[in-house]
Amino acid sequence: MIMFKSILREISWNRSCFIVTIIARSLRNNGGEIALTIPRNVCIRNFSSQSHKIVKARKYVVVNHFVNEAKPTDLKLVEEELSPLQNGEYLAEAEYFSVDPYMRPYVRRYPLGITMLGTQIAKIVESKNPAFPIGKKIVGNMGWRTHTIVNPKFKDRVFQEHPYLLPDIGDLPSSLFGGNISSAVIYQMKPFGRVAVCGSISSYNTDRSSLPKCTILQPILSKHELRMEGFLVTRWMDRWNEGIMQNLQWLREGKLHYRETVTKGFENMFEAFIGMLRGENIGKAIVQA
Repeated sequence: MIMFKSILREISWNRSCFIVTIIARSLRNNGGEIALTIPRNVCIRNFSSQSHKIVKARKYVVVNHFVNEAKPTDLKLVEEELSPLQNGEYLAEAEYFSVDPYMRPYVRRYPLGITMLGTQIAKIVESKNPAFPIGKKIVGNMGWRTHTIVNPKFKDRVFQEHPYLLPDIGDLPSSLFGGNISSAVIYQMKPFGRVAVCGSISSYNTDRSSLPKCTILQPILSKHELRMEGFLVTRWMDRWNEGIMQNLQWLREGKLHYRETVTKGFENMFEAFIGMLRGENIGKAIVQA
Protein backbone atom coordinates (compact mmCIF):
# COMPACT_ATOMS: atom_id res chain seq x y z
CA MET A 1 0.00 0.00 0.00
CA ILE A 2 1.33 3.45 -0.91
CA MET A 3 0.51 6.51 1.20
CA PHE A 4 1.58 10.14 1.08
CA LYS A 5 2.49 12.15 4.16
CA SER A 6 3.28 15.81 4.83
CA ILE A 7 6.32 16.42 7.04
CA LEU A 8 7.50 19.72 8.52
CA ARG A 9 11.24 20.29 8.90
CA GLU A 10 13.21 23.35 10.08
CA ILE A 11 16.33 24.18 8.09
CA SER A 12 18.86 27.02 8.30
CA TRP A 13 20.58 28.73 5.38
CA ASN A 14 22.57 31.97 5.16
CA ARG A 15 21.60 33.09 8.70
CA SER A 16 17.92 32.51 7.93
CA CYS A 17 15.60 29.86 9.32
CA PHE A 18 12.82 28.25 7.25
CA ILE A 19 9.99 25.85 7.96
CA VAL A 20 9.95 23.38 5.06
CA THR A 21 6.98 21.26 4.08
CA ILE A 22 8.00 17.92 2.51
CA ILE A 23 5.64 15.57 0.70
CA ALA A 24 6.90 12.04 1.40
CA ARG A 25 5.71 8.69 0.01
CA SER A 26 5.52 5.74 2.34
CA LEU A 27 5.46 2.04 1.39
CA ARG A 28 6.14 -1.29 3.05
CA ASN A 29 9.43 -2.99 2.29
CA ASN A 30 10.05 -6.71 2.15
CA GLY A 31 10.35 -6.94 5.92
CA GLY A 32 6.97 -5.38 6.46
CA GLU A 33 8.46 -2.16 7.86
CA ILE A 34 7.34 1.24 6.67
CA ALA A 35 9.96 3.26 4.80
CA LEU A 36 9.72 6.86 3.60
CA THR A 37 10.95 8.04 0.25
CA ILE A 38 11.01 11.66 -0.93
CA PRO A 39 10.29 12.08 -4.62
CA ARG A 40 12.23 14.72 -6.49
CA ASN A 41 10.76 18.14 -7.13
CA VAL A 42 8.02 17.84 -4.51
CA CYS A 43 9.62 19.94 -1.78
CA ILE A 44 7.48 23.00 -0.97
CA ARG A 45 9.10 25.82 1.03
CA ASN A 46 6.76 27.96 3.05
CA PHE A 47 8.72 31.23 2.89
CA SER A 48 5.92 33.71 3.32
CA SER A 49 4.45 32.81 6.68
CA GLN A 50 7.10 31.06 8.77
CA SER A 51 10.52 32.29 7.64
CA HIS A 52 12.61 34.68 9.70
CA LYS A 53 16.07 36.17 9.69
CA ILE A 54 18.22 35.47 12.70
CA VAL A 55 19.41 38.80 14.16
CA LYS A 56 21.89 39.10 16.99
CA ALA A 57 21.94 42.34 18.97
CA ARG A 58 24.77 43.69 21.09
CA LYS A 59 23.97 45.65 24.22
CA TYR A 60 25.57 47.05 27.36
CA VAL A 61 24.17 45.65 30.58
CA VAL A 62 24.56 47.41 33.93
CA VAL A 63 26.34 45.00 36.29
CA ASN A 64 27.32 47.55 38.99
CA HIS A 65 25.75 50.85 39.94
CA PHE A 66 28.21 53.69 39.43
CA VAL A 67 30.19 54.75 42.50
CA ASN A 68 32.09 58.03 42.07
CA GLU A 69 33.45 57.99 38.50
CA ALA A 70 32.00 55.22 36.35
CA LYS A 71 34.33 52.32 35.51
CA PRO A 72 34.34 50.13 32.37
CA THR A 73 33.67 47.08 34.57
CA ASP A 74 30.34 48.60 35.67
CA LEU A 75 28.96 47.67 32.24
CA LYS A 76 29.15 44.43 30.30
CA LEU A 77 28.87 44.11 26.52
CA VAL A 78 26.75 41.05 25.70
CA GLU A 79 25.08 39.54 22.67
CA GLU A 80 21.52 38.26 22.40
CA GLU A 81 19.54 36.55 19.65
CA LEU A 82 16.30 38.32 18.83
CA SER A 83 13.05 36.45 18.31
CA PRO A 84 11.04 36.69 15.06
CA LEU A 85 8.84 39.75 14.63
CA GLN A 86 5.19 39.51 15.59
CA ASN A 87 2.41 41.40 13.87
CA GLY A 88 2.56 45.09 14.75
CA GLU A 89 6.29 45.03 15.57
CA TYR A 90 9.33 46.34 13.71
CA LEU A 91 13.09 45.93 13.99
CA ALA A 92 15.26 49.04 14.39
CA GLU A 93 19.03 49.14 13.84
CA ALA A 94 20.86 51.91 15.71
CA GLU A 95 22.80 54.52 13.73
CA TYR A 96 23.56 57.21 16.34
CA PHE A 97 23.52 57.27 20.14
CA SER A 98 23.11 60.33 22.35
CA VAL A 99 25.49 60.50 25.33
CA ASP A 100 23.99 62.67 28.08
CA PRO A 101 24.73 63.63 31.70
CA TYR A 102 21.35 62.43 33.00
CA MET A 103 22.41 58.82 32.42
CA ARG A 104 24.84 58.98 35.32
CA PRO A 105 22.32 59.67 38.14
CA TYR A 106 19.22 58.15 36.53
CA VAL A 107 20.62 54.62 36.22
CA ARG A 108 20.58 54.31 40.02
CA ARG A 109 16.78 54.20 39.87
CA TYR A 110 16.76 50.81 38.18
CA PRO A 111 17.92 47.32 39.19
CA LEU A 112 21.13 45.74 37.96
CA GLY A 113 20.83 43.78 34.75
CA ILE A 114 19.01 46.41 32.70
CA THR A 115 20.27 47.69 29.36
CA MET A 116 22.19 50.95 29.90
CA LEU A 117 19.89 53.95 29.47
CA GLY A 118 20.05 56.14 26.40
CA THR A 119 18.39 57.60 23.32
CA GLN A 120 19.26 56.63 19.77
CA ILE A 121 18.43 57.37 16.17
CA ALA A 122 17.70 54.09 14.41
CA LYS A 123 16.70 52.86 10.97
CA ILE A 124 13.83 50.41 10.48
CA VAL A 125 15.30 47.35 8.76
CA GLU A 126 12.37 44.93 9.10
CA SER A 127 8.72 45.57 9.79
CA LYS A 128 5.36 43.93 10.33
CA ASN A 129 3.67 47.27 10.96
CA PRO A 130 2.54 49.31 7.94
CA ALA A 131 2.76 52.53 9.96
CA PHE A 132 6.52 51.96 10.37
CA PRO A 133 7.86 50.93 6.93
CA ILE A 134 11.38 49.71 6.22
CA GLY A 135 13.85 52.53 5.62
CA LYS A 136 12.23 55.09 7.92
CA LYS A 137 14.24 56.47 10.85
CA ILE A 138 13.04 56.83 14.42
CA VAL A 139 14.19 58.40 17.68
CA GLY A 140 13.68 56.26 20.75
CA ASN A 141 14.88 55.52 24.25
CA MET A 142 16.05 51.99 23.44
CA GLY A 143 19.26 52.24 25.44
CA TRP A 144 22.77 51.15 24.51
CA ARG A 145 21.92 48.36 22.06
CA THR A 146 22.49 47.83 18.34
CA HIS A 147 19.12 46.26 17.41
CA THR A 148 15.72 46.56 19.05
CA ILE A 149 12.35 44.94 18.39
CA VAL A 150 9.81 47.71 18.92
CA ASN A 151 6.13 47.31 19.67
CA PRO A 152 4.46 50.75 19.45
CA LYS A 153 1.76 49.64 21.88
CA PHE A 154 4.22 49.56 24.77
CA LYS A 155 5.88 52.64 26.29
CA ASP A 156 9.48 52.54 27.46
CA ARG A 157 10.22 52.25 31.17
CA VAL A 158 12.30 55.42 31.54
CA PHE A 159 10.54 58.16 29.53
CA GLN A 160 6.82 57.76 28.81
CA GLU A 161 7.41 59.97 25.78
CA HIS A 162 10.52 61.38 24.12
CA PRO A 163 12.31 64.08 26.19
CA TYR A 164 11.60 67.65 25.18
CA LEU A 165 14.40 69.96 23.94
CA LEU A 166 13.61 73.39 25.34
CA PRO A 167 14.06 75.91 22.47
CA ASP A 168 12.99 79.14 24.17
CA ILE A 169 16.01 80.06 26.34
CA GLY A 170 17.45 82.64 23.91
CA ASP A 171 20.69 84.12 25.25
CA LEU A 172 20.08 82.97 28.81
CA PRO A 173 22.87 81.04 30.53
CA SER A 174 22.02 77.36 30.90
CA SER A 175 23.74 75.92 33.95
CA LEU A 176 24.66 72.27 33.46
CA PHE A 177 28.02 72.04 35.12
CA GLY A 178 27.61 73.53 38.62
CA GLY A 179 30.47 74.04 41.06
CA ASN A 180 32.93 76.96 41.06
CA ILE A 181 32.66 77.61 37.30
CA SER A 182 28.91 78.12 37.58
CA SER A 183 29.32 80.42 40.57
CA ALA A 184 31.94 82.51 38.77
CA VAL A 185 29.68 82.94 35.72
CA ILE A 186 26.67 83.96 37.84
CA TYR A 187 28.75 86.65 39.58
CA GLN A 188 29.35 88.23 36.12
CA MET A 189 25.66 88.47 35.21
CA LYS A 190 23.87 91.75 34.54
CA PRO A 191 21.01 92.96 36.76
CA PHE A 192 17.70 91.12 36.36
CA GLY A 193 19.43 88.22 34.59
CA ARG A 194 17.94 84.74 34.58
CA VAL A 195 19.53 81.31 34.93
CA ALA A 196 17.99 77.98 33.90
CA VAL A 197 19.47 75.12 35.94
CA CYS A 198 19.06 71.79 34.19
CA GLY A 199 21.86 69.75 35.75
CA SER A 200 24.99 69.67 37.89
CA ILE A 201 27.54 67.56 36.04
CA SER A 202 30.44 68.52 38.28
CA SER A 203 28.82 66.72 41.21
CA TYR A 204 27.64 63.55 39.44
CA ASN A 205 30.87 61.64 40.11
CA THR A 206 31.10 62.85 43.72
CA ASP A 207 29.73 61.10 46.76
CA ARG A 208 26.71 62.97 48.08
CA SER A 209 28.24 63.10 51.56
CA SER A 210 31.21 65.12 50.27
CA LEU A 211 29.84 67.49 47.63
CA PRO A 212 32.28 70.18 46.42
CA LYS A 213 32.30 73.50 48.27
CA CYS A 214 31.82 76.62 46.17
CA THR A 215 31.13 80.34 46.46
CA ILE A 216 27.72 81.20 47.91
CA LEU A 217 25.31 82.85 45.50
CA GLN A 218 22.93 84.77 47.77
CA PRO A 219 24.92 88.06 47.64
CA ILE A 220 24.90 88.39 43.85
CA LEU A 221 21.35 87.04 43.52
CA SER A 222 20.01 89.77 45.80
CA LYS A 223 22.33 92.56 44.59
CA HIS A 224 21.53 92.10 40.89
CA GLU A 225 18.00 90.82 41.51
CA LEU A 226 18.76 87.66 39.54
CA ARG A 227 16.30 84.86 38.94
CA MET A 228 17.42 81.22 39.06
CA GLU A 229 15.08 78.32 38.33
CA GLY A 230 15.66 74.60 38.06
CA PHE A 231 13.73 72.45 35.62
CA LEU A 232 13.35 68.82 34.59
CA VAL A 233 12.66 67.81 31.02
CA THR A 234 9.69 65.71 32.17
CA ARG A 235 7.71 68.91 32.81
CA TRP A 236 7.35 69.42 29.05
CA MET A 237 6.77 65.86 27.88
CA ASP A 238 3.51 66.84 26.19
CA ARG A 239 5.41 69.37 24.02
CA TRP A 240 8.16 67.03 22.76
CA ASN A 241 7.07 67.05 19.11
CA GLU A 242 6.54 70.81 19.22
CA GLY A 243 10.15 71.26 20.32
CA ILE A 244 11.47 68.92 17.62
CA MET A 245 9.61 70.72 14.84
CA GLN A 246 10.62 74.18 16.10
CA ASN A 247 14.31 73.24 16.27
CA LEU A 248 14.07 71.69 12.81
CA GLN A 249 12.60 74.90 11.43
CA TRP A 250 15.37 77.02 12.97
CA LEU A 251 18.02 74.65 11.59
CA ARG A 252 16.60 74.92 8.07
CA GLU A 253 16.42 78.71 8.36
CA GLY A 254 20.02 78.92 9.56
CA LYS A 255 18.99 80.47 12.88
CA LEU A 256 20.20 77.58 15.03
CA HIS A 257 23.86 76.56 14.99
CA TYR A 258 25.46 73.69 16.90
CA ARG A 259 28.67 71.75 17.42
CA GLU A 260 29.11 68.04 18.01
CA THR A 261 31.75 65.62 19.24
CA VAL A 262 31.22 62.35 17.35
CA THR A 263 32.82 59.10 18.54
CA LYS A 264 32.74 56.26 16.03
CA GLY A 265 32.07 52.66 16.99
CA PHE A 266 29.50 51.05 19.30
CA GLU A 267 32.37 49.45 21.21
CA ASN A 268 33.47 52.97 22.25
CA MET A 269 30.23 53.92 24.01
CA PHE A 270 31.78 53.94 27.48
CA GLU A 271 34.75 56.07 26.42
CA ALA A 272 32.39 58.67 24.93
CA PHE A 273 30.22 58.57 28.06
CA ILE A 274 33.02 59.07 30.58
CA GLY A 275 34.68 61.66 28.33
CA MET A 276 31.46 63.68 28.28
CA LEU A 277 31.28 63.64 32.10
CA ARG A 278 34.89 64.83 32.25
CA GLY A 279 34.13 67.71 29.88
CA GLU A 280 36.24 66.40 26.99
CA ASN A 281 33.51 67.00 24.38
CA ILE A 282 32.73 70.24 22.55
CA GLY A 283 29.01 70.56 21.94
CA LYS A 284 26.74 67.53 21.86
CA ALA A 285 28.38 64.15 22.51
CA ILE A 286 27.27 61.52 19.98
CA VAL A 287 28.34 57.96 19.14
CA GLN A 288 28.04 56.73 15.57
CA ALA A 289 27.31 53.01 15.53
